[in-house]
Amino acid sequence: MNNFILQKESDDRIAQVRMSSRQAILLVSICICVFLSILYFSAEILSDMLYEKRLNEFKKNYNIMSKNLKFLQKKLDDLDNKVLVVEEKDKAVRTYAGMPEIDLDIRKLGTGGYGIKSNILSDNIAPIINEELIALQLDLEKVSRKLNLEIESYEAIYDKVKKDINRISKIPSIRPVKGGYLNSSFGYRKDPI
Repeated sequence: MNNFILQKESDDRIAQVRMSSRQAILLVSICICVFLSILYFSAEILSDMLYEKRLNEFKKNYNIMSKNLKFLQKKLDDLDNKVLVVEEKDKAVRTYAGMPEIDLDIRKLGTGGYGIKSNILSDNIAPIINEELIALQLDLEKVSRKLNLEIESYEAIYDKVKKDINRISKIPSIRPVKGGYLNSSFGYRKDPI
């Protein structure tokens, strides 16, 4: 059997350790096990730290994205309300120009889109954020269609008014008398014809 001698020298003494090959293999095995254990636990601790860091970044980004989505949804709701005001003004201007109102079915036309459960944006974000983004996209498309309809309506009104400018200029559009009434107490009358 082979014996191993480990020797350490200093100025005032020499230290020697003798061991057999079995003892050397056992010592090397123990050192490898200790090294691997230290490596495993340090890797475990490091991966936990990285996981916590990534999780905190994800939570921070989620909160920022959620706030941005709420802000965008509020802006979109404001735009939708403005479109409703424009629709009311469109009705009034169409009446003044002698044009028929846009049918309610035409106003609702094309308000469909992707289903809320479809995953059109990304698989890498939380499902609730993905649903909010899809809903926001649908609302944006709806407002866009409404605005396009109103633009087309105004173009039609403009063309009609431009064509009928002489007739419209002769229609009285002011009160004939200051403080006078535009109606009487007799109520509605039937057309005698």
